[in-house]
Amino acid sequence: PPPPPPPPPPPAPPQLSRLAVPFCVSTPACDGPTLMPPPPPPPPPYQPPPLPASPPPPPLPSLPPAPSEPPPVPPSTPGPSPLSAPLLATRSPPLDSRPASRPASRPSSPVGGSGASSTNARQPEASLAEQNAECAVCFDPLHAAPCALFRCGSFRTCRHFLHEACARSLPFPECPLCRCAFDTVQPLPPLLSDPAGWFRAVDTGGEAAGHAARLSRPQVVEALLAQLPLEQRSLEAEFDRRWDGWASPSTEAPEGELRYEAFAAPDSGVLALARGAAAVCTAICTAICTAVCTAIC
Repeated sequence: PPPPPPPPPPPAPPQLSRLAVPFCVSTPACDGPTLMPPPPPPPPPYQPPPLPASPPPPPLPSLPPAPSEPPPVPPSTPGPSPLSAPLLATRSPPLDSRPASRPASRPSSPVGGSGASSTNARQPEASLAEQNAECAVCFDPLHAAPCALFRCGSFRTCRHFLHEACARSLPFPECPLCRCAFDTVQPLPPLLSDPAGWFRAVDTGGEAAGHAARLSRPQVVEALLAQLPLEQRSLEAEFDRRWDGWASPSTEAPEGELRYEAFAAPDSGVLALARGAAAVCTAICTAICTAVCTAIC
C-alpha cells in the first residue's frame, strides 16, 4: 500500500499591520512599539483686521480779528421823561397824609351759641342756593318741601338746610355746601305747630352745650326762609327794624341773640310775625286759587 500523505504544515502566525494595531508599529529598526506623534497645536484665536485709519479733520478757518471795543459812554444824569411825568403826578399820597385806619366793616354774626365758632371757621361765602333760599341739591325753593338739617351727636354741624328727601339721598355723610360731616339727618319741626322743637332744632349750640337754647339773627332768618314763602329783602328789613327789641346782649354774637321768651312773645315776638306772614300767604293763595277756579268754571 502507498504511504500516508504527510501532515499539512501549521498555519503561519498573523502579521501585525499598521492598520490593525494603530498604537503599536513594528519597524525594522525597532522591534518595540512606538508612540504616535503629538497632535498639532490649536490655531490662534481670531483677530479682526484693523480698521483703516480715518483721515484727519480739515483745519478750521481762521476767524477774523475782533473789532476794537468802543470807548465807554460816560454816565449822564437822566432827565424827566415826558411819559413818566403824568404818572408821577397821579401817584398815591404819602403815608403821612393817609388816614390812620379804615372804618371797620360790620362783623358777621356767628351761626349759633357756643358751638358756632368751630363751624363758622369752615363756612365759605353764601352760595347762590343760600342767597335764593333754595335746596342745594334740587334747586327748588326750600319752603316747597319738608326740610332737614344735619347733626353730629347732640350738636348741629352746620347752618345749612336741604329738602329732607335730598338730604337722605346724599352719597356721603357730608353737607354739600360746607363739607361738614354728620351722622344724623333731622327733620326740621314745623314752626307754627311745634315752635319749641323748631327753636331747639335750629340752635347750633344751645342746650347741647349746657345752657338754654338761643339763636343768632342769621339762624332765625335762614330758618324762617326754609319753611315760609317770604321775600328775603322784606324779611331783612323787618328784622332791621325790630331785632334790637328782640335780641339779648351776648359776648359771642355782636348783634345779640334771641332767646325763646322773646321769640314766643304773644304779640310782638318772631313767632307772632311768622304766624301773621303765614296767614297773609294763606289768604293770598286762597284768593288766587278761588279766582282761578272761578275763571275755569
